[in-house]
Amino acid sequence: MKILKHYYRNSLAYILIWWNKMREDRNVFVFMIFLFLSTVFWFMNALQKNYTTIVEYPVKFTNIPKGYILKDRKVKELSLKVDAEGFNILRYHLSNSVIPLSISVKEMNEFKDQKRSGFYILTSKYFKSIDGQLSNGMKLLGIAPDTLFINLLPKKSRKVPVTVDIKTSFEKQYLQGGDIIIEPDSVTITGDMLAVDSVKKIFTKHFEFTKLKDTLVTTLPLKKIEGITFSDRSVKITVPVEPFTESTMHIPIEAKNVPDTLRFKAFPPEVTVSFRVSLSRFEKIKPEDFSAVIYFTKDMISNSDQRIKVKLEKQPPGLYYVSYSPLFVEYLLEKR
Repeated sequence: MKILKHYYRNSLAYILIWWNKMREDRNVFVFMIFLFLSTVFWFMNALQKNYTTIVEYPVKFTNIPKGYILKDRKVKELSLKVDAEGFNILRYHLSNSVIPLSISVKEMNEFKDQKRSGFYILTSKYFKSIDGQLSNGMKLLGIAPDTLFINLLPKKSRKVPVTVDIKTSFEKQYLQGGDIIIEPDSVTITGDMLAVDSVKKIFTKHFEFTKLKDTLVTTLPLKKIEGITFSDRSVKITVPVEPFTESTMHIPIEAKNVPDTLRFKAFPPEVTVSFRVSLSRFEKIKPEDFSAVIYFTKDMISNSDQRIKVKLEKQPPGLYYVSYSPLFVEYLLEKR
């Protein structure tokens, strides 16, 4: 950034020095004025001449059969060969008011072969119509392509779940107090059958929210998918934010797959689970909501180490920074 600022200042200084010198030298100043004026006159004179060139003309399709959709939904364009003065050609390129040629699918001819099917029409049919819509002074000489083809695909609609793409961070002593609520939690998508079937979920655009200490309620726009329309363009989300507390619980270790002929004892017989939870959920958390287990294997009988890892297989939702200790316990196997 410093280099750019330095370069900008130096360039500006050089320009000012050059301008001051030019003003001091009257001959150079007069020459620059005449050079500018001659360039303008040359350009104006060039625009008065006639040219033959190619311009683009938009096309839109109407009266598409119910239950179908255009395979290529991009606006098609015709290439028009025209003869006109430079002024008219320039005005056409700068104008945003060109009315697209409207073609009804009902007027088109249907075709089918082994590889594809669709509709076609000869563009020469619209020669007079296009010529009449061109700017005054523009003469239409030809249209390309000579034939327009379109393909139709079966249209399909179905509901798809919405997934929120956000990143959150919280003020000290605060955290997310529950699941994010999405309204609506699903949207109806519409498009061609293949495209709709390939969509498993709809994502919101990515947003980041920092230093939250109050429940966040906001509206997020949905990410667009080319060729597919949504019943909703955005969703309302609620991110519950609450103060949190830290807690610990002692969870007995459960041994699984131990043969009936053996008795398993762990030392210590329980693990201590530490976690953070919102104040509103704190009273609802019980030791039975957790499950700490070890799985018996035949190798344990001959294992001289006699230490085994404990797995925390179950825990209630809505907990943060969950940890437990010890990770490994010693054990004793006895015959019944």
